[in-house]
Amino acid sequence: MRRLLIGAAGALLLVFGVNHVFVGRVASAALAADPRNAGIEISAHYSGYLDPTSIVFNLEHVGPQNSEADVIRVLFTFAERMHERRFSRIWLAFRGKTKFMLDGETFRDLGEQVPYQNPLYLLRTLPEKLRDADGQQVYGHWEGGLLAVAGRQVEDFNDFH
Repeated sequence: MRRLLIGAAGALLLVFGVNHVFVGRVASAALAADPRNAGIEISAHYSGYLDPTSIVFNLEHVGPQNSEADVIRVLFTFAERMHERRFSRIWLAFRGKTKFMLDGETFRDLGEQVPYQNPLYLLRTLPEKLRDADGQQVYGHWEGGLLAVAGRQVEDFNDFH
């Protein structure tokens, strides 16, 4: 029985260690990359801690001094640092509860665009890429004049946040 318990404990340590090295450490580095992120707490791990094809990005706490821009900057920085890896989906959670999902290719594209794309464009267009837990699109894709489309996209972003 003792060997079984030691083996189980070792397996748990291995699972959490792998998650930390391959995902959690990257999320921590994304958070530490900018002093304006002070007050935000996040975690990231493989879905169910065992599925390396999907990630859970969990926003655990937002300080009163933090803005929506601070929170989204952390997500964008994380995407940038993970863009060379392939995932099927990224689950966006708040305090452990899944809220949205991004498909892996969208997350990869986002990470590739972060260094050169206008951040306001990335902010405006993010909501139309979000899915619910069942994979259904949450926000619409707007067409028309630039001001009307941008206005609707900003409304969607505010609702998302």
